[in-house]
Amino acid sequence: MKPLSGHRLQLVILIPAVVAYAVVYSIFAQMRYVSYNSYVYDLGVSSQLLYGVLHGGNLSFENLVANKLIYVPIGVLYGIHPYPPALEYAQAAWLAIGSVPLYFIASRRLQSKNYALALALSYLLFYPLAGDYWFDFHFMALFPTFLLISFALRESRRSRLSLVAAALAAMTDFMSPLIIVFYGIYVILDNRKQKTHNADINGIFSIDSGLYLMIIGIAFFGITVAYYGYGYFINYASGAITVPAPFSTGASIMVRSEYFFWLLLPVFFLCLLAPESMIMIIPYVGFALANQYTPYVSTMYYQYPALTAPVIFYSLVLGIERISESDHVKWKLPLKKFGRVTYAVLTFAVILAILFTPLGNLASSSNPTPPLSYDLTGQTASYEAINLLEYHPYDANVSRIISLVPMGSSVLIQNNMPQLTSGYNWTLPDYLNVTNRHLPEYVVADPYNRAYYTTYFSTNYHLNMAYDVNYFLESGIYGIFAEADGVMLLKEGYNGAPVLWTPLDTMPVDLAINPQASGMHTVNYSYIKYNSPLFLPGGETNVTINVSGPGAGEFLLKSINITWRFSYYSADHFINITSENYSFHSGSYIFQTDIPYSAVPIFNVGLRYQSSSAFPVSVEMHLQQLSYNLTWRN
Repeated sequence: MKPLSGHRLQLVILIPAVVAYAVVYSIFAQMRYVSYNSYVYDLGVSSQLLYGVLHGGNLSFENLVANKLIYVPIGVLYGIHPYPPALEYAQAAWLAIGSVPLYFIASRRLQSKNYALALALSYLLFYPLAGDYWFDFHFMALFPTFLLISFALRESRRSRLSLVAAALAAMTDFMSPLIIVFYGIYVILDNRKQKTHNADINGIFSIDSGLYLMIIGIAFFGITVAYYGYGYFINYASGAITVPAPFSTGASIMVRSEYFFWLLLPVFFLCLLAPESMIMIIPYVGFALANQYTPYVSTMYYQYPALTAPVIFYSLVLGIERISESDHVKWKLPLKKFGRVTYAVLTFAVILAILFTPLGNLASSSNPTPPLSYDLTGQTASYEAINLLEYHPYDANVSRIISLVPMGSSVLIQNNMPQLTSGYNWTLPDYLNVTNRHLPEYVVADPYNRAYYTTYFSTNYHLNMAYDVNYFLESGIYGIFAEADGVMLLKEGYNGAPVLWTPLDTMPVDLAINPQASGMHTVNYSYIKYNSPLFLPGGETNVTINVSGPGAGEFLLKSINITWRFSYYSADHFINITSENYSFHSGSYIFQTDIPYSAVPIFNVGLRYQSSSAFPVSVEMHLQQLSYNLTWRN
């Protein structure tokens, strides 16, 4: 490699880009964490695993996590000052740094620092890797930079250090050792092609470095198999592992194979011009096609592109070089000319990054339409970056409630609470049997987050926090230990007054009824919205109803009937709010009703009104808690 001084201009561009990318995604990680939009899976479980290295006493063969041994050295560092978002800061920085060794590889192979810079920036902006930056911390996200460093060191003939980097890469995930095995096969083939033995690893025997790589991969994979057993991997490789319904594609193998079309599209499939290096992704291809696990074949949202991205870009460099040097390609172009394709790759990478990454969506203040998204990525959803980065006042109440849970306690939490994993004995509603004799001491309920209503690892809708909270309160097993604006902390066997109580302030629910012709009308509006903060704590609640017309024309309201139906456990419970014979153009009415227990209501609104013209009617309800009810059973 040339001295760094020869790359000064390019590094002046690349290094600030790397730093900026890492800083921006670190800020995103912090914002998601404080707004309770980070998740137990995987930030919570990863931070708990690392915390346990120094603080949990779980570093023994019996509870070793053999498929990601990199956690041991990282856990020693993390244990000095544990803070989960710090893991995501490090992850963002390490991912971004991967563009630096790629730059030096491309610079050497393509004999152009500008072409190399274009590819390094393309890798930095590679939209499938945005899932790794955005997704909660995962050890797999450490893989690509280790592998690229290994590639770069081998290119500079520093085989010993290259093997060390490859060994670290092999420790990041159970699939990574298999990729290293194929890396070794590639090196052997490449050495034979170049008619070199690359035998600078001297020992009892002079061995091709590719064989060392294969030994490293087989050794780490063997450790994992020995620990978990052969049956697990046979079932996994054959697709016999049961995938939770929310994460199952249900698609045919042909449909799942389309994933690789979308994955290679950003580099115009030029990586396929180096098939001998692309063999490194064979293990991933096999696992992806054998399983119904949706994240395996998603170009966005998840961490799995980390296992293929470094190979794709390394092969891209080799492919561009090959077209310019091959004697078997009739249309070959000099490297100086064909290398300009790197600028096209960079331009396409910028466009895709603007359209399909959290940073791009925020910078452009837009989300692509589903048809466009599918045509370019095979996906139809967005990252919802704007929503997931927004901090709300009720997030502070979640923090207040969480602070009341003693360290070391057993606690039932939602998937949006990684704050309660390290140092706690936690579980999720998905795994809790509410009739079990050994229930958690505490339950933390955050009804403002979709995790309150959602099941992640079960097809049983009732296995969510909304169901559990209602069951616990109605049965009397738990009492309200604290409540802040609807966020609750339940404690097993607690019968006293809450140690903290902040009443529900204002919770709006808006309904709009389509225009009707003039005359007398009876309208029934059924409304169900589980992913909204529509949650009523027990006690006396003020219900303010605003009924509005267009501001012109006579509007005579004959009656209102609002029925709240609380459906939980084994029965439906109803609360009726009615008014009759009110005459007005627009008006506001206040009712008080006693909510017997915390619940997620399904409500029906019935209006009977007379109008002189056709216009829409708007009904707005505001719920405000007035008093607290300690009696949770009818």
